[in-house]
Amino acid sequence: MKIDAAIRDAHKEQEATAKALQKEVTRDLLKRKDDSWHYQSRVKNLESFALKVETGRIESLDRVEDIFGATLVVPDAGQIQDAIDVVVAEYPLHARRPPSPTKTSNAPDRFLFDDVRLYVTYQRAAGERTVIPDGMLFEVQVKTFLQHAWGIATHDVIYKTPSRDWRRERIASQIRATLEQAEVVIGGIGTLATTSVLPESDPQIEELNAIITILQGEWVKSDLPSNVRSLAESIQNLLWVVERHKTADRPAILSKLLADGKARNSGAHSLDWSPYRSVLNYVTNDHPGKLKGRIKDTRAHSNLLVYPEVLAALSVAEADAIAAVVAGP
Repeated sequence: MKIDAAIRDAHKEQEATAKALQKEVTRDLLKRKDDSWHYQSRVKNLESFALKVETGRIESLDRVEDIFGATLVVPDAGQIQDAIDVVVAEYPLHARRPPSPTKTSNAPDRFLFDDVRLYVTYQRAAGERTVIPDGMLFEVQVKTFLQHAWGIATHDVIYKTPSRDWRRERIASQIRATLEQAEVVIGGIGTLATTSVLPESDPQIEELNAIITILQGEWVKSDLPSNVRSLAESIQNLLWVVERHKTADRPAILSKLLADGKARNSGAHSLDWSPYRSVLNYVTNDHPGKLKGRIKDTRAHSNLLVYPEVLAALSVAEADAIAAVVAGP
């Protein structure tokens, strides 16, 4: 691309400070953002800079507002404001597009680019030695992962073609509309979950929730994982060893295992055992034949975590425990 000298000079002059700004902002936002968010940044290359300048949508050739730009990507629309707060806590807001989170200039049947763009300024600390000018303007986009994915998937298809293609742009807009509908559903999932159109539950979920309730009643919160559902699913698998009939009352089986196990241990679960290990040991004691058959089952579709003392109690060699993973020597 042939680029006028004045534009080349302006880019060269701003590129160095933009790269310094990129380094500083990246260090700061990576430190302060939520771990579940994605971050990326870029400095406009000469060609992109020239094309932006030639649109005329700049305040001054010496001050292209988005020569440096960063992007924060959050899991869902409910976290967009959290990301905005992280940005403006350190960098004063100069402008925002669209200006309002509750109003848009788009007609309801149009799906134009309208992700949140913040134009903020870098404020130099007292005595700070840097090439970054005080008040340097830069852009931070805030979008959801679905919006980000759409941009990545369609950018080259739409913008890196020798001419505009109505069909490509139409399809890209249809995809954008579908993803926006998905965002609406995700954002309103709490309300939608109360609809009478869908069933409330199924037996497997009801069983799992009952197991979770029992675990929460037997162990203090600090003894349970933050993902108690995963623990409950592992224990649910142990209970299927005890009773495989679909209509079996596995929560009742668990309650009896726990009560009998505590009775053998002076009325309390061992402090040396995790909740999973406690239930496993109770199954080993009360249903040894069923557990032995399960860990030796060549047709089993998954493995059970067991411990050496379990194999010893069942008189099973580790080599024969083909449907088990043995923890420890």
